[in-house]
Amino acid sequence: MSDDDTTIILVAAALILILIIGVASYNPKQLEEAHELTTYFGLSGYPRTLAGAYSTDVIDDIITVMDNEGLNGYRMSIWYTESDATRDAMVNHFLTNCNYHLTVCYHDYPPATENDAYYTAAQVWAIDLLDTFPAYDTRLDVEIVNERLNSDLHTRTQAIVTAIRAAGHTNGIVCNRHTQQTVESSSLAQMATVSDPEDEFYTGEHYYFKSGAWSSAESRMQAALNSGAKLACTEIGADYDEKNEFDGYEVARVSEFMAWCYTKDISCYVWMNRGLDNWAKYQQLGLVFPPTELPSDPEPPEPPPIQYYYVNVSANANGQTSPSGLITKQVGTSFTAVATADTDYLFDYWTRNGTEVTPHNATYTMTDGYANSTYTLVAYFVANPPTEPDDPPVPDPAYYSVNIGTSTGGTTDLVGIQTLLLGETLTVNATPKPNYRFCYWLYNNVASLHGNTEFNVTVLSTGRHTLLPVFQLIPPPPPDTPISPAATNMAIVENSYLHKILKQTTRIEKIDINDIFKKLGATKF
Repeated sequence: MSDDDTTIILVAAALILILIIGVASYNPKQLEEAHELTTYFGLSGYPRTLAGAYSTDVIDDIITVMDNEGLNGYRMSIWYTESDATRDAMVNHFLTNCNYHLTVCYHDYPPATENDAYYTAAQVWAIDLLDTFPAYDTRLDVEIVNERLNSDLHTRTQAIVTAIRAAGHTNGIVCNRHTQQTVESSSLAQMATVSDPEDEFYTGEHYYFKSGAWSSAESRMQAALNSGAKLACTEIGADYDEKNEFDGYEVARVSEFMAWCYTKDISCYVWMNRGLDNWAKYQQLGLVFPPTELPSDPEPPEPPPIQYYYVNVSANANGQTSPSGLITKQVGTSFTAVATADTDYLFDYWTRNGTEVTPHNATYTMTDGYANSTYTLVAYFVANPPTEPDDPPVPDPAYYSVNIGTSTGGTTDLVGIQTLLLGETLTVNATPKPNYRFCYWLYNNVASLHGNTEFNVTVLSTGRHTLLPVFQLIPPPPPDTPISPAATNMAIVENSYLHKILKQTTRIEKIDINDIFKKLGATKF
């Protein structure tokens, strides 16, 4: 056998050996595909039942939701005092039953500052976890600190990152500051100084949009990015109280924030508390996740930003609307509201931002909602006009009807709905009650014929017409006012024409008006 033949045999044997070893060690549950994602959207919380017990069944439920919603990441919180055995069982079940990314958090509530012992324990915990799962360097991240405000957090974090890398692990590492509005942006810039030879260190952020307006969330995050920090929002949500006490506005704000984070390659995880405690409410209020891709997908296309408009729907009185309250809709989708009148009332019209909508249909659909705009829809209702007993038939289209109403202070000789042929004249007379006077008529809510108690109606168009007399209470006359004595002290100018006539008539030298009346037999002027 030649040297060439010997070489070929040795190479073939080596290839067979490699194949045998490779097949024996291959585990599709543990090996990832070559493509690696750096941005994840998913759920965050404890893998515990509502009663508080850690459960792999809860993890199965979470994986099902991620399958259905197209999510690609889960942030699993493990309470810092929980046993390593429980932690490892939960982590192993997730990693071996799906192909999604996992961040495991060493979870503890504030106080916001901790001593050396806390950070030492966090370091030991993280390295032990990564030592236990060495095959998942690109699928398993560790969140070493949750919500801390130590002034030297960045230096403490640097020590832990250095220790994890020294232990031979290349996994992603997250350190979460305690996000508060009182924290200056400079602390984010400090976290950007943490050095990681693997470039897989992320500063964690938490935002809850009901507990704080957080209108500055995006600008704060952008400032951190500008300083060189890499970010991951391992907890976001509508309400930090986690009691489903939030509405569509806060949920829309969460969706909007995640859409912004998507454009910045920032991962986001929506807080569920225990298991899927908040998921049903988020679904009901229309939570929208950005699109995600599976680990094997190519680079994603740049998505358009998700934008929303808001509609505040209400009824003025005497009816309801469906839906009602503040509704969040994605731009490009239509919105429909239906008005329903109460008993003895009819739908009249809608107003949109104070302007009457035509035609007057109880169902209103809008398709022109603009991004970040709020629209106000109000339904109005009117009293159903009284009908004749036993529901008389609707008049022929060649007829018209006039509903004659009554008001305080008088009566009319005709009352209620009067039906006439088009062009026929209807005469109505109004009679005021004692101490009232007739003022005018209201015909189709327009005042006319002031002071004329007779009204002649001649209608040339079909439809509903109304006629109402208006009366006014006559005020009582003012009381009698006696004439004061001063009013009778009238002097007559001497030698005047009147003085001469009276002197000749009464033969009184000094003329006084009261003397004259006494002379004439009057007792008082």
